[in-house]
Amino acid sequence: MNDQTGPPRLTRDQLSELLLADEQQRRAPDTAVPLPDCFLCGRPATGMSSTLGCRDVDERVVTLRPCGHRLAFNVGVAERMQAKMGAAAGPASAPSEVGVLRAEVAAARRFAGEMREFCSPHGVSVHYADQLEAAMDRAKEGAA
Repeated sequence: MNDQTGPPRLTRDQLSELLLADEQQRRAPDTAVPLPDCFLCGRPATGMSSTLGCRDVDERVVTLRPCGHRLAFNVGVAERMQAKMGAAAGPASAPSEVGVLRAEVAAARRFAGEMREFCSPHGVSVHYADQLEAAMDRAKEGAA
């Protein structure tokens, strides 16, 4: 039985290539190396976006543009790799961490919105969506 229910996983080398190109594009868009070609179809990638995955809480899925292929990775592994890159590159890598956190919060809010449409007994999904948004609101108010 194949328990692969989501997109294929990036290898460490593939993830490293994506992270390095993304970091260079954030720092110096005019002189940055291009994103690597899609690891599935070989088409040149012109952009990418990252969303939450479905396998576990640490999974993220990157979607490459223009081909639309989706590839999964573990956010913990990516954070450790980014920390190593940031340590080598200097303190300017902090803004990318803020961007990642903002993207994760936006993805969680989108997920909560989608969750309201889930078919669930006794409206449990709506209740969970409300609790998720309330917890994010409390955290934001506490951080302000």
